[in-house]
Amino acid sequence: MPDETKTQPDEYGLAADEVRNEPAAGRSRLRGFVAAVTLFPFVLLAGTLTWMSSASYLRQMKVSYLHTMGYGERLHGADCEVLIDGDSTALVGLSPAIIEKRTGLRTCNIAEVASVKQIVGMTILDTYLTHNQRPRILVFLFGAANLSAPDSWLSGTSFEGVLYSLQTHRYGLLFKHPLYTLQNAELGLRTGVLALSPHARTDDPSRERDRRRGQVPLEGGALLACPYNPPVQAPNPAWVRHLRDTYGVSGTRVVIDVMPEVDCDTDRAFYRGRITGLVDNGAQTLPKADFSSSGRWHVNDAGAEVLSGQVATQILALRADAQPDPAAGGR
Repeated sequence: MPDETKTQPDEYGLAADEVRNEPAAGRSRLRGFVAAVTLFPFVLLAGTLTWMSSASYLRQMKVSYLHTMGYGERLHGADCEVLIDGDSTALVGLSPAIIEKRTGLRTCNIAEVASVKQIVGMTILDTYLTHNQRPRILVFLFGAANLSAPDSWLSGTSFEGVLYSLQTHRYGLLFKHPLYTLQNAELGLRTGVLALSPHARTDDPSRERDRRRGQVPLEGGALLACPYNPPVQAPNPAWVRHLRDTYGVSGTRVVIDVMPEVDCDTDRAFYRGRITGLVDNGAQTLPKADFSSSGRWHVNDAGAEVLSGQVATQILALRADAQPDPAAGGR
C-alpha cells in the first residue's frame, strides 16, 4: 500500500513541504531592481541640479533675462551716483538713461526679479557696495506687496532664485529652502529638456543689461483690462526702517518708493493707509495705458518714462535740499 503520510504533489507537480531554493542570481537581480527603483529619483534630482548649475544649461535658455540675473554682482569699479535696487517693478520700470539725463547723475539699475530676492535677499546689493563706489542716492522701488523682508514675499515662482543660486554655487541657500529646491528641480528639468537645441546661444546675453545700465524693459502692448488681484500682504514698517538704517550711511541718502498701482486696482484702499508716511512717494496710481500687458505692476515704455521722471524729480529735490543755504553763510 502507498505511504499515506507523504504529501501529495499539487496540480503543478510540487509538494507543499518541498524545499524550494531560489537561484542566487535571481535574488541578486531582484535586489538590484529594488535598489535602482529606490535610488532613481535621488540620482535624477542630483543630476538635474548639477545640470542647472552648469554653463551649458544657461546657454540653452532662450529667455534673455535669465542670463542677466545678478547684474549688480558683476559690476566692479563702477561709479554710480544714483543706484536703483528693488524687485521687478524697478528692474522693468526705472530707466537709468532718463534719470541720468534729468539729474546729471550717473545712474545704474541692479534690481532683480522677486524670486531672486526671495532666495538671496539683499546679497546682490551688499556685494555691489563691497566692490564699487558708494552711491550718493540709493533708490529702492518695490511693489506694494513686497514692502517686507524678501523671504516673506508671496511671489508666484521661485524658479529664477533657485537657478541663480545654482549658477552662483550658493548651495547653502538651497539647503535653507529645500521645498523651493525640490519644486524647481522638476521645473528645471522640464524647462531644460524643452529648451534643448543643437544651436545653443553663442552670444553673451548677460551683457544686454550693460546697454541700458541695468534696466530690462518688457515687450508687450498696453494693459487693456484691470488685472487679477493676487493676495495682498501688509507692509512691514520695521523692515522699511531697517533698509533706511542699514544703507543710509557713509554719505548715501536712501529713497524708498512703492510702485504706483493700476488706477482700477481694487486693493488700493488696503495699501493707501498702510504706506502713507512709510515710503517717500506715497500712494499713487497710473493709468492702464502706462502698464504692460505682460504683467501686473510692470510698466511699458511710456510708463517707464513717467515713473523714471518721478524718481528724477525726487532726486532733484534731495539735491536742492542738500545745497547750503546762502542766508546761513554757506553752511
